[in-house]
Amino acid sequence: MSGEEVNPGGRIFIVAGEKSGDQRGAELVSAMRSRRPDLAFVGIGGEQMKKAGVDIVLPAEEISVVGSVEILERFPSLVKAYLKARRIITKGPLSATILIDFPGFNLRMAGVAKRANVPVFYYVSPQVWAWHRGRVRTISRLVNHMLVILPFEEHFYREHGVEVEYVGHPLLEKMESFIRARGSAPAWQPDRPVIGIMPGSRQREVKLMLPRMLEAARNIKKEIPGARFVMLLGREMDEEIALGLIKEAALEVEIERGPDYEVMSGFDYLIGTSGTATLEAGLLSIPMVIVYRAHMITWLLSKLLVKVPDMGLPNLVAGKRIVPELRQYKVNGKRITREALKVLKDGKEYQRMWDDLGRTAGLFGEGGAARRAAEAIISKLDA
Repeated sequence: MSGEEVNPGGRIFIVAGEKSGDQRGAELVSAMRSRRPDLAFVGIGGEQMKKAGVDIVLPAEEISVVGSVEILERFPSLVKAYLKARRIITKGPLSATILIDFPGFNLRMAGVAKRANVPVFYYVSPQVWAWHRGRVRTISRLVNHMLVILPFEEHFYREHGVEVEYVGHPLLEKMESFIRARGSAPAWQPDRPVIGIMPGSRQREVKLMLPRMLEAARNIKKEIPGARFVMLLGREMDEEIALGLIKEAALEVEIERGPDYEVMSGFDYLIGTSGTATLEAGLLSIPMVIVYRAHMITWLLSKLLVKVPDMGLPNLVAGKRIVPELRQYKVNGKRITREALKVLKDGKEYQRMWDDLGRTAGLFGEGGAARRAAEAIISKLDA
């Protein structure tokens, strides 16, 4: 397929600008094609979407950025991608445009599609409930149907007059057996806890977060000599960076590659960088401390724009702070240690956090997000 051909059953333009979005896009395309094999997909994405049958006209890595500084660095690539995507949308014909998260780029695509009279479906909401709340007005004007994966997002969008549907979280299907095996009470040895360390999925994050996490691990080891530490690194992360920092810390740390829910299920506690990893840990009811540190410019901008008291996904879904969060200058070995020991040395507090996380996990319902999203989009296309 060339990207310019027309499929008589319908041609859909789909955009995912990040690795997680590529996976979500692949799942959605597979679910849609299983119901409507006549649909053709063209768009921006990665290897997973390509394997699912999307004609990739631009690799997602060319537009994938994190933070304000990286946006400036990659601006020429973003402009080139925008112009190419605009040409595909306006030249058409298209049955629909599907956008996956990545709001800085995708909301511009929504505007292009709206002007071209192409229906816009948005799967995986941008975090407009946390910051850039003005974007919800843009979404209500440009997006035909929001398909959200966090329970509280449905109420948020409905309040703002957006047609919305909660389809469940994609992680639920992958983690179903591990969540089910959780049990009603934690089985752990307080004098020999297994402590997970998840410093992030990007090289910059690991270099920034890991030294502070390892400092805390050293402190915890002094207080609980039987503690064991297991680091879960992203599959594409350079292990040499982590090994060098571990050597400097003079600490014994096992390294595993993730996501690996069997490894995570063995954690009694987690020191984790804010993001999907902390949601995964929350679904497994693993008590934790969530840490977050960004480039200073990004942090200062977020201070002006962020409108929610918590950024950790377990806390956001619970609607209250059930696990501690440390941000920016508060992310240091001493503070991480203090938060960890509050739980690791207090059985009642450990049980409280375990129970709160279990109740929060129950708010997500059942798996099948891609299937529900596919059915919602196809029903609209067939209406």
